[in-house]
Amino acid sequence: MTDYSFLNATLNNDEGAYLVPQGYADKIINNIQQMDQSLGLLKPWPMTTLVENVPLLSAASTASYTSAEGSAKANTKPTFGQMTLTCQELAAVVVVTERLLMSTNIKGLMSVIQEDLTKAFAKVKVQTLFGYANDGTFTNDLTDDAVSTVAYGDNDDLLADGSELLSKLEVLGYFENLVWVTHPAVRRKFRDLRDDNGQLILQPGTANAPETLFNYPIKYSTYFSKVGSPAAYEMFLCDWSKIVEGQMQQLMFAKSKDATITLSDDTEVNLFQKNMVAIKAWLYHSFGVADLNAVGKLTGL
Repeated sequence: MTDYSFLNATLNNDEGAYLVPQGYADKIINNIQQMDQSLGLLKPWPMTTLVENVPLLSAASTASYTSAEGSAKANTKPTFGQMTLTCQELAAVVVVTERLLMSTNIKGLMSVIQEDLTKAFAKVKVQTLFGYANDGTFTNDLTDDAVSTVAYGDNDDLLADGSELLSKLEVLGYFENLVWVTHPAVRRKFRDLRDDNGQLILQPGTANAPETLFNYPIKYSTYFSKVGSPAAYEMFLCDWSKIVEGQMQQLMFAKSKDATITLSDDTEVNLFQKNMVAIKAWLYHSFGVADLNAVGKLTGL
């Protein structure tokens, strides 16, 4: 009999684990990324091993004019660094009744657990990336390591606070790939703000484009947590091309009817006694920030 722990379980192939067919694995992984708007902003980096070094250009090449035809050309030497991506195991256990799960067919199995599974993965990914849970799992998280920070009330009003944060990123040279991300509850703070010409600061979205704030897209995540005292939400402004998710495109499953499951609230469930089935899914992924200067946040919202 195997014991599982929610979000902290391991199995090997001798215990019934198997790879999900690639088509279904890709579908679930894509669904996880689409479950939350912030995850879709990350730059994907396909990985074939658990640890990979990603090359980074630290200092670019330079060019200069020559003083005369045939004169010596100035030397240039780019400088390279690297960012290490280390995959961690992310797992979820979904418990269903045998009556509900009438078939062991993979396709049928997916239809039963897919929604709960994708929500579980999406939530823990978002909360780990932004630093609200699993602190220290990866080298950086955005709330702890944001270089540019503005607190609500630092300036005359919220409009000025947001403008200051935007200016901090622009001064550092970031303006092409900037996107705001926050909890949807923060929308009410910006909804009625207008510029000197009476135009809304929070521009409504359309069928083909998201809402914008200061002409930059704004995305939302319901998985944000309130932090600080008094507890309040944060709003991030980042160049998301600098924030990488290492992905190993492998999704594993294991199934048991005999285990005793320990749930996240420490409740134990005996599957045999309850006529239930536990399905564990796990994958490997990593987060990395190529340039922390590209990360800013507005706090206290």
